[in-house]
Amino acid sequence: MLRIRYTGAIIYLNDTITKGVTQLNDIIEIGSVLKNYRLSFDLTLEQLANNLNNIYPDENFTKGKISKWERNSETPKVTSLKRVADYFGTSIDDILTASGLTNDIIAEIKSTSEKLTEDRKLKVLNFAKSELTEQNTLIKESDDTYTVRVCEKVAAGTGYPYCCEAPTEYHTNRSDLRDYDFATLVDGDSMEPKFMDGDVVLVKSGYDNVNGDVYVIDYNGKSYVKKLYNDGDRFRLVSINKKYDNIIIDIPIDGDIYFNIVGKVVDSFTPIK
Repeated sequence: MLRIRYTGAIIYLNDTITKGVTQLNDIIEIGSVLKNYRLSFDLTLEQLANNLNNIYPDENFTKGKISKWERNSETPKVTSLKRVADYFGTSIDDILTASGLTNDIIAEIKSTSEKLTEDRKLKVLNFAKSELTEQNTLIKESDDTYTVRVCEKVAAGTGYPYCCEAPTEYHTNRSDLRDYDFATLVDGDSMEPKFMDGDVVLVKSGYDNVNGDVYVIDYNGKSYVKKLYNDGDRFRLVSINKKYDNIIIDIPIDGDIYFNIVGKVVDSFTPIK
């Protein structure tokens, strides 16, 4: 079980400092959440361990270790949990939220606040308003915008036909975009919540890992953005949105079928309206 110890603004997970979670003396069982993610990707414990080891060779993932996490008999380190979350296209916060943490925080705040005197309740309210103002200010603090030229749509759904329209300019206020070779536009909801319909994805040509990273793939005259796996005898194109089935491409690929791994998605952003 994942034990969280709260000390001020810093949270300790198994004596490792992390941020973003503030629940006092709580124990969260994340095993069922991790197992649900694994099963939704049609992976055995051994397959998941092998895929993670291919992506993160500096860490020894084993099916026994993952099994213990899923049974809540052992707690993953924060770094390990972060890597598992990244692999499934989610975040630690999302995993903890799925484990029921968010509702627990709200309930704890409400329960604690009700026990305070009126003047202390007012202090809590003023502090919350101050935090909200600061949060909104941080979101709006940069007026600089950056232009990205987008060439064509890529499906996050059932496939989008090629289109060779003139590049369209999209704008973002992010100044930290990763280096990329070309940009394209997501069309569909199959990669939500990581990539939303209308998001711009930045792509680096070629590939260096086909065991779970997100790629732009050309397949039979259509282009896709999917998590790509090489299972040895087949490629699997996997959506994050669970309502979509995997696309299976057998190896060797039929000579009449066009299949090309265009490039790896290295960054993305939601355009400024």
